[in-house]
Amino acid sequence: MSRLEPGQLGVFRGRTGRTVVSKWRGIWTGRKAPTKSSKPGSPEQQDQRLKFGEVNKFLRLFAKEIAIGWQSDKRNETAMNEAVRYHLDKAVKGEYPDYQIDYEKVFISRGRGKIDGGFQPVAKAGAGFSIDIS
Repeated sequence: MSRLEPGQLGVFRGRTGRTVVSKWRGIWTGRKAPTKSSKPGSPEQQDQRLKFGEVNKFLRLFAKEIAIGWQSDKRNETAMNEAVRYHLDKAVKGEYPDYQIDYEKVFISRGRGKIDGGFQPVAKAGAGFSIDIS
């Protein structure tokens, strides 16, 4: 990947031939256009792809919370990158092809960002026609 500086024609983005220009985290970058492989993945690749898919499918549900709770100190890392890395390593259980998320090991926040605690009200019948909520 290369960094691009605006030239006399200004900044452009998109695909030009085999080059793709885009803005990532405020930095203009250029890279080779992706190509599809014609050969099937190895058993190890298929295994990793399935795990990665399971983790991404699960974490997408909490994207806003992860963006706050997994804030990264690293310049080129996003919160979701770090959350996916952790969960791939620690929170996937099972054997190929039957992977599951181990919910006891899931962390939506690792304590760097501020997320308000969940509100779980408890309602009980009070005296007369009242309800006590705590």
